[in-house]
Amino acid sequence: MKINPETLGFIKTYLNHSIHELVLKKRDQPFVDYPFALQQIQVRQKAKHKLPEWSSNIQLVFPPALSLEQSSSEMTAAYKRNHFSGSVLVDLTAGFGVDGIHLSQKFSTTIFVEKQKELCEVLEHNIEALKIQNISVIHQDAENYLKNVEFPDPKNITFYLDPARRGKRGEKLFDITDCEPNILTIKELLFQKGNCVILKLSPMLDLKRLILMIPEIREIHIVALQNECKEVIAVCKKVMEQSDIIIHTSNISIQKEEQFHFKLKEEMEEIPVIASQLSGYLYEPNSAIMKSGGFKTIGNRYHLQKVDYHTHLYISDTFISNFPGRSFQIDAVFGMSKRELKVHLQKGEAYNLSTRNFPMDTETLKKKLQIKDGGERYLFATLWNQKHLLILCHKCKE
Repeated sequence: MKINPETLGFIKTYLNHSIHELVLKKRDQPFVDYPFALQQIQVRQKAKHKLPEWSSNIQLVFPPALSLEQSSSEMTAAYKRNHFSGSVLVDLTAGFGVDGIHLSQKFSTTIFVEKQKELCEVLEHNIEALKIQNISVIHQDAENYLKNVEFPDPKNITFYLDPARRGKRGEKLFDITDCEPNILTIKELLFQKGNCVILKLSPMLDLKRLILMIPEIREIHIVALQNECKEVIAVCKKVMEQSDIIIHTSNISIQKEEQFHFKLKEEMEEIPVIASQLSGYLYEPNSAIMKSGGFKTIGNRYHLQKVDYHTHLYISDTFISNFPGRSFQIDAVFGMSKRELKVHLQKGEAYNLSTRNFPMDTETLKKKLQIKDGGERYLFATLWNQKHLLILCHKCKE
């Protein structure tokens, strides 16, 4: 895949220009491949927040936007690079190669397997542009590759898969049995040819169902960016090093990374402490912890009391500065009577409203309370001591 200097120059010059204006721009440079240049500019603009370094690297080639949709961000790819390493990595669903290229820094040898010929050409071009020496590209689908390949030492092989999560009609898929390749149909081959399998899966996936379907899972990593859950990563081992599953959660932001780890057995055995009163400080775990289901462990680990057994909000008399989530100071707790609402709430004013274990959704309750979104005051509608209450609070400064 060769790109002439004139086309590269055009991409660099107009990288941040309006794509609509560029489409109408007079094409008076005979050596510029305009269709290719415009496609590259458009895709880079869409990917600049997800892949800032790659988007600004003019030497790289970007595939069509659809191929980027499921691609990891640079931040989540860096998370994997920092947590996984080994001898030989075989990325069976290479795609655009964001994860594989980051992971290749921690593996001696990396093999990309990709069934789309166009993506193979993009991968080969970008590997050369990035001057990476330890990656080879194979044009083949994952299942046929597995059936035919033989490795001298399977215990050194780590497979990486990110199954396609789009259906034939473009619909989003979550369950592993609906994605391509279906992990369950090739699982026996994976463990016959290798020792470790790393699966990148949808953040919408049911974790309990996943564990039941793949008992070889030894670790689950849940990665959130700016408190939005982005990825579930399951690590499966042919030889089980421990009997219990370890859950790793990480909420990554520009300022910091909140980490919380626990064992599944630990969560099952914990007994939560239910709050005897609602005062002091209120805590809400970040989205990665909420996805993990570690609701009893997080409360007991930080010596917190749960608002209710089924309400994942927590209370403490003292401020905990390192809690992995949001923290608030409670200003008032009141019921839903007209008298109480009149005392504590101002109609038409702005509040950040959330409902937790409450019989009304947020929009319905907002209309009933006659309040608007926003501002610096937070309002949690929840259940405590079999009563539906509102907790008014303000966010603690970090």
